Amino acid sequence: MFIDEHRVEAFYDAILRPDFEGASLTLSESLTKGRTFSGGMTVGAALPWLVKAEGKAEAASSRQKARGQEATLHRVINPYRHLLALAIHYATQQEFQHRLVFAQPTTAKDAAATDVSSTWTTDSFSRESPRAIVVLDLPEGTPLIPLAAETTEGKVVPVYKQLAARLQRPGQRALPEFVRRDKPNYLQGQRDYWRWFAEFFDPQVAIEVVEEASESGRFAWIAFRLPVGSVDPLQAETFLHLHISPRGEYDTGVVAYNFIARGYEHGVRIVGTLKSDPDLNVLAVFER
Repeated sequence: MFIDEHRVEAFYDAILRPDFEGASLTLSESLTKGRTFSGGMTVGAALPWLVKAEGKAEAASSRQKARGQEATLHRVINPYRHLLALAIHYATQQEFQHRLVFAQPTTAKDAAATDVSSTWTTDSFSRESPRAIVVLDLPEGTPLIPLAAETTEGKVVPVYKQLAARLQRPGQRALPEFVRRDKPNYLQGQRDYWRWFAEFFDPQVAIEVVEEASESGRFAWIAFRLPVGSVDPLQAETFLHLHISPRGEYDTGVVAYNFIARGYEHGVRIVGTLKSDPDLNVLAVFER
């Protein structure tokens, strides 16, 4: 659905530090479907598309070796392949494995999460090196709350304000006061504030305010809040900040209908890099 070419290429260069773009690439044989992480999860269960690519490479290698030849896979250079290379590197290098997180954000204890599922949203985990890659499997019914956006024309729109006004109904519990970071009750105030949006979330209304925000141009960036850490979004302790940078290269429908509506109805898979707050720089979004 979406891939941030600029972030993927920069992250690829920073982690793998290639001196040159070679003519060929032989994939690691250490990544297999049955490989397990410390939490007991297998690679095949967590990231089937990654194992599928590796399996095809191994099959091609076997056919060539049967003829007495060493297989060489000609390299295809694009952001998706570089994202795949990053995932393989994190999955197969011991010093990186604990920094590759698979999680279902609205499930406290789930089969697809590693043993860091309860700590990956902490500030201490997000600040460690190397920077963590998080693979989020969002189930249907997950509210993706649009927060703010900036168009390529330089107009910044606080989308959440329009969303709150549209979601508020007569006789309904009012939106709690927004608590600033410098206040003593900041954390609880933030939870109460974003839980209100999760409680009264309407994907159609969210689509409308996002579409209206893009009337002056395509999005340079757009941010969302995502409830994590509880089976019930209304009990979420943390609302993850998602930062997506279309840079004017994607239609509004990608982050409006495809991301919000289809994500709410069918779920989506998100791959991103973790930073403090917690905050996720989204590298790619895949449809389910």
